[in-house]
Amino acid sequence: MVLFLKSFDFITQLIYLALKKIFLILSVVSILWGCQSEKEADKPPSTENKIEVQATPEKQPGFTIIPFEISTIPTEMHVKGKIIGGKKWSDANGENTLILSTVEPFYPGKVKKDEPNGMDAELYATLFVKKNNTISELWKIQDYVRDCPLDIVCMFLPEALTVTDLDGNNIAETTIIYRTACRGDVSPATQKLIMYNGISKLAIRGTTAINIAEMKEPSVYTKDAAWKEYPAALLNHAETQWKKFELERFGS
Repeated sequence: MVLFLKSFDFITQLIYLALKKIFLILSVVSILWGCQSEKEADKPPSTENKIEVQATPEKQPGFTIIPFEISTIPTEMHVKGKIIGGKKWSDANGENTLILSTVEPFYPGKVKKDEPNGMDAELYATLFVKKNNTISELWKIQDYVRDCPLDIVCMFLPEALTVTDLDGNNIAETTIIYRTACRGDVSPATQKLIMYNGISKLAIRGTTAINIAEMKEPSVYTKDAAWKEYPAALLNHAETQWKKFELERFGS
């Protein structure tokens, strides 16, 4: 009986040692596996099957905006004055290039006896269309200040220039805002918003708003009756633009 117990105790110890070795082996394997997983996680992502995204023109409903660069304007697109901005896009009409230019105040050469010499200033917005390698002028806006002996304002608001297709006819609408004035004090300037829908001209005309310590004047304007013939979205956009840019900032 004693021999049997001793044998049983010896077998138990063997089993215990075997289980201990198995436990140690499993622990080592677990640690190595964890290290390998961390190394895999540290590897940079594979570049296989990586798709390179190419820069594409800005696409909008009905037209595609093309980068406008003064240096690439063809010589056939001749405008008067200094180019100060513009837009370029393609639509159902073809490739469109809108150029804004101004003629800074100048003496026209006229001298009036016993009167101060007045100066002139001019501005132009010209839309050229290129189709089938032929360039043509689609429309032109021109305005001016004449014979002004005071301070002249004759300027576009380039940041207010927009190109849209609000009526969804695949021909872009172009909206332009500019100001003119001949003044020697702080007073509202004339402001005009012109939208061309194809070759159709729509306008809002009025004055700027002034909000300074010594003078506060609200903007006032009138709308062409022709707006009623077009979708309301066009006039909504025009009035939103007007209100966004109606305030004239002096000294900035």
